[in-house]
Amino acid sequence: MTRTYAKGRPTTGWRKGKRITSPKQVTPDDVLIGVSHRFKAENLYVVIPSPWPPSPHDDQGFHVRYARPDLAPEYPNFEPQWVWDFQLAGQEEWYLTVACLD
Repeated sequence: MTRTYAKGRPTTGWRKGKRITSPKQVTPDDVLIGVSHRFKAENLYVVIPSPWPPSPHDDQGFHVRYARPDLAPEYPNFEPQWVWDFQLAGQEEWYLTVACLD
């Protein structure tokens, strides 16, 4: 599978599926590919349950963590990231993934 950008963490074994346009399209444990045109990078992520108490903003985004292609936990020093709904239509693209053989 051809990547959009060479920079970023490996996505080997995964390809982009349907583009995400709303936080309601994802659930915990979904594997995503995030493409940042700003940083010219592509990374693999896993959607995680919120690590913080419920918030009125919970329907406006979702939490992710970086992932390795084998989905083993990685980057323990990184905090989970919040992806806002407006980021889904901005300088970032988020995709559900499909496991594949590269």
